[in-house]
Amino acid sequence: DRRAAGMGPRTSNFYLGAAKEFARWLVRDGRIDRDPFTHLKGVNVAVDIRRLRRPYTEDELGRLMDAARKGIPFRGISGPDRAILYATAAYTGLRAAEIASLTGASLDLGASPPTVHVAAAYSKHRREDSLPLPPFLVDLLRPLAASRLPSASLWPGTWAERAFDMIQEDLARAGIPYKDTGGRFLDFHALRHGFITNLARRGVPLPIIQRLARHSDIQLTMAYYTHLDILDAARGIEALPPPAELKAPKAPIAACEAGPSG
Repeated sequence: DRRAAGMGPRTSNFYLGAAKEFARWLVRDGRIDRDPFTHLKGVNVAVDIRRLRRPYTEDELGRLMDAARKGIPFRGISGPDRAILYATAAYTGLRAAEIASLTGASLDLGASPPTVHVAAAYSKHRREDSLPLPPFLVDLLRPLAASRLPSASLWPGTWAERAFDMIQEDLARAGIPYKDTGGRFLDFHALRHGFITNLARRGVPLPIIQRLARHSDIQLTMAYYTHLDILDAARGIEALPPPAELKAPKAPIAACEAGPSG
């Protein structure tokens, strides 16, 4: 049972779906008589959430990057390079393994727009991905890329295997709790949650958010990666226009002029 080894429910369902599709092909091709996986059911992801995460705030991300910049190396990643690593995760939504796969050749900083490319072998859905980069992130990445050979890793070493330890150490230096009072974690993958949540908070259309998140299902994007609270709901309500009657300027009341006395 792969789930017993720590596999999440959505990943478990993905592998089960692939196995069932393969078995159906075997039946159609006459290689087996029946589908041995028919009786297996997927996991209800709504009731089997392994870890609750919360998105970072802008202040927390700045403090995390500052703490990393001043920190000691972690598994081959210097403090300044680690600060750029966190910024890259927070503004692209790339996962730790995807970022670890990036080389100088993965960046096309002179394109319009500048982009980062993730090879299909490292993308979770096994498809090559190209993502646009914001200008300030390009400014951070340019000197890092210039210091590497095109084929060399931008962030070498084994840090991705212990990304949760790495960010815990930097969070502690920044004075940011790794786990809040609600039991939610600010781990490395929470940077991806923050990326998607911030897109939603800024009114980015849902199809664009789904595309940037690289999710096949919009429900996954909105239900598990978008963390909007009552303040976000209040801002949405405040954006609604009032009725036309309340917007129309009221006619001024004419002043009565008194006639001459006597």
